[in-house]
Amino acid sequence: MKRVFFALIAISLLAWPAFSLPNPLSSYSFEPESRENLTPMGKARLVAGGISGSYLALAKDSGTFASLGKGFGFAGDFSISLWVRIPKGYAEQMSFIFSRHDAGWVNGYFLQVNQQSGIGADNKVTFYYSGNWIISKSNINDGAWHHVVVVHKTDKAAELYFDGKKEAEGRPIPSLVVADAQFLLGGLAWWGGKPVGNFEGDIDELKIFGSAIGAEDVVTLVQLPKVQASPGFYGDETKKPAVSGGPSVLKIRLVDGRTLEIPFDLIAGIDFVR
Repeated sequence: MKRVFFALIAISLLAWPAFSLPNPLSSYSFEPESRENLTPMGKARLVAGGISGSYLALAKDSGTFASLGKGFGFAGDFSISLWVRIPKGYAEQMSFIFSRHDAGWVNGYFLQVNQQSGIGADNKVTFYYSGNWIISKSNINDGAWHHVVVVHKTDKAAELYFDGKKEAEGRPIPSLVVADAQFLLGGLAWWGGKPVGNFEGDIDELKIFGSAIGAEDVVTLVQLPKVQASPGFYGDETKKPAVSGGPSVLKIRLVDGRTLEIPFDLIAGIDFVR
């Protein structure tokens, strides 16, 4: 019984960071069998071999994007976490990874790559929030998967994290202007609300929070998905990581959908007691 007691304590301590992460309002893993509120359009497709399962692949085409409907019209605190992979040297202007914005006036928010209309910078990722924007220091168009988190805090600085590290901080504004627009992946709502796609790349493990998460939550998010089949470079799914030996992690699925992962070398023993 003592052995079980200490094993449970060890599991609880290891699991603690996972429980400190707020529950997202919505989470999209892009699995074909999932019932996510996602409407792919045009050449948008779900492809196996992403960060954790399948991913959303988007082609640079005006009719290609994915819609999450008209939700997530935040005026106050929110955070968005996702993995992105963009072709090496991608130079397309006015290219939006996601948007909840109606073009032509100051409103909403979006995440773009490169620049458009004086907003952003070549090779970087930019978070725009109702007339303000912040730009990453790192290049995103190198063909590899990158983890990006944007955070908006009412009356506090907006933040942009790149691969787990905070790279940009912007000036605070009282609240965002909410427009009647769809939340789009790979596109933007132009005048009249018509969605138009203009992005080439892949998106995986999208999580949308109705609160401003902190730096420790970002670290948890970047560690949560475990790279599986082929996290290779864009356009080359043959580059797969070498796999040696047997499994090295114990995965425990909780009833609320979360997964705890414990390295085998930290486990002294496991007993099941009624």
